[in-house]
Amino acid sequence: MYACAYRNDRVLVVDAYCGRTGRQAFRIDVYSPTRGRVRIYAESPGSLATKRRSDYFTFMAEWEPPTTSVRLTMTFAELRAYEEQRYEAFLPVCFAGTELSKPRQGCLGSLAARNAEWSSANRAFLDGASDDWYRAVDLLRTLASQYGREPE
Repeated sequence: MYACAYRNDRVLVVDAYCGRTGRQAFRIDVYSPTRGRVRIYAESPGSLATKRRSDYFTFMAEWEPPTTSVRLTMTFAELRAYEEQRYEAFLPVCFAGTELSKPRQGCLGSLAARNAEWSSANRAFLDGASDDWYRAVDLLRTLASQYGREPE
């Protein structure tokens, strides 16, 4: 799979499955130097672009606190290297949602005490998604049709 990365004056956004054809899965990673990293992953039977939240069998979100390693000026190569380092470091994270139609939630590492607080604060979005979610999916699908490519 190929990823596409975009930036504005506040965040870096990565469409992890930036292909030109419809996908069953969708993942967006948003990196903010001031608010941390958010990853949202969704999966449904058939093309996710034609489904609503109630059709998804997986809809997970996770959050990590800000780090000084994330900069808005990062190149794609620097962002990829950061993501590899972040993955290997097993940094503290909070996550919640539904995975394979089963609820999951938790906070790991130094964030463990925030489990109930984090899940409660994000429950409405995780249960129902919002119009902003569907707009983001549509926008990134449109951008992928322009910038994405299929694996060779």
